[in-house]
Amino acid sequence: MSSIPRNLRGRNVGIGVLLLVTLYILAGPRTVPQFISNLIPIEGSCVALRRPTEPDLHQSIIQREASRRMVPVSVQVRVGAPQPDGSIRLTVILTNMTVGTLPVLIPNDTASPNGRLDVGGANIDGVGVVATSTFALPTVADTRAPITLTQVRLMVPQQACSISRVLTAQEAQNAGIRPGVPVVGYYRNSTIGVLTTRSNPSLAPLFGDLGMWTGAVASDPVVVPLFAPTPIAASAGG
Repeated sequence: MSSIPRNLRGRNVGIGVLLLVTLYILAGPRTVPQFISNLIPIEGSCVALRRPTEPDLHQSIIQREASRRMVPVSVQVRVGAPQPDGSIRLTVILTNMTVGTLPVLIPNDTASPNGRLDVGGANIDGVGVVATSTFALPTVADTRAPITLTQVRLMVPQQACSISRVLTAQEAQNAGIRPGVPVVGYYRNSTIGVLTTRSNPSLAPLFGDLGMWTGAVASDPVVVPLFAPTPIAASAGG
C-alpha cells in the first residue's frame, strides 16, 4: 500500500499534466514531438501503417488545419551503392511534420508488399524517385477525386515511414540512375480524399473528405555512389 494520500497523488498528477501542457505551449508545437522522436526514432514500412477507420466520423482536426496551412510531410531519399550486378536499392522516407495524425497516399503494388515506388517521373500520385539535379515540382491541383481507403495510411506526429525498391541494372539505366548522378525523392497527392461511403448509415457523417494535403514535395538531392566493391574470397590458407 502506498503511504501517499490519494488526494495528494491526484494533485501531483494534475500538476504534472499542467507542467506538460505549459512545456508544450512554451516550446512550440514542433519541438516536443521532435524531441520525443529523437529519443525514440520510429521508422518502418509505410504499408504497415494503420488505415483509416470510420473516417467520415473520426478525424484529426489538428491535421486538417495543418494541411491547409503548411506542407505537412517531409521527404528524404537514400541511395545504395550499385551492386556488382548493376542493381541499385532506393528508399524514400516520409515524415509527418505536424502534431496531428496525417493521412498519406501510399498506392498499392501487387508486385511488392512494401508499396509502390515510382521511378523516372513525378506525374503520378504517390511516392517516387527522379534522376535530376534541378527537380521542378509539378503544379498539383485538388481534383476532388474519390479515394480508395486501402491506399491511405495514417502517420502519428513526427512518425517516419519508408518505401524501398531495388532496381535492376536495366531499370536503373532506363531511369538514368547511375553513379555520380543526383536523384531526389518526392511525394505527390492530387486529391483531398473525397469519401463516397458512410461507415454507419444511421449516423450523419461529420466529414465528406479526408482533408488530405494536396501538392508535391521533394527531398534534397543525393548523388548515387560508386559501385560497391566486389567481395574478395578468402584464400585456402587464410
